[in-house]
Amino acid sequence: MAKFPKELITVTPLSITLSVICFIFFMFLAFYLGTQYQRLQVLEEQQLKNAKTPIVALNPSDTTYSPTPTSAPYSASRSSTFTNTPFYYSVQYPPKYKAEMTQYSVIFDYTPDPEALGAPGFPSFYVTVLDGKNNEDPEAYNRLTKEQVTQIALLKNGEEIDTNPHTADSGNWIFTRIQGYAVDGLPGVTIENAKPFGYRGKDLRILVKKNGLTYMIGTYYATSQQLQIFRSFLSTFRFTK
Repeated sequence: MAKFPKELITVTPLSITLSVICFIFFMFLAFYLGTQYQRLQVLEEQQLKNAKTPIVALNPSDTTYSPTPTSAPYSASRSSTFTNTPFYYSVQYPPKYKAEMTQYSVIFDYTPDPEALGAPGFPSFYVTVLDGKNNEDPEAYNRLTKEQVTQIALLKNGEEIDTNPHTADSGNWIFTRIQGYAVDGLPGVTIENAKPFGYRGKDLRILVKKNGLTYMIGTYYATSQQLQIFRSFLSTFRFTK
């Protein structure tokens, strides 16, 4: 019968220490791998859920809304027209405003605000188009997930949705559905956040569905004059298809 060297079978303080270290290491490794596996499962379940989320029209029959404003504080003859051909819309804007474009959004008056937190500034008017695939793309300004768009469509006036419930400042992301606006004659679902993160005013958004796309048209405003500027922009918004 073969015999092992005594130094290989003798229990020593060093061997005990190494055994404990290995045991702890493999415990942590097993815990880490388990949490990563669970995270992947949750992610797959969420993706499957989003894929099965039904597309809900954004103009339910109980929608109440204000007609599209018809007046503008600037002369139409001096205004410029921004046309987005891929997403089938146009909007007019006065000379003092600049259109900042991303792949899925156009933002007007995106001027730096030295007191702003979390963003370089707050636009007077913007349009973001969500196609169901780009909902979480950074190029989509103020993006919303597919699930959130569906939940917002089902809200009744006065009901709320928290669009960022998993953060310490989640109270700054609560939107309430309010009486809405029409967008080029179509009734939209309007939501408003009374205390958005880093801004002293309100975050107003209108969602309307057309051409198989969700159009989110919004503004940040703190005064009635700023709201009127948004309404003036909105009055020139047109679908081109």
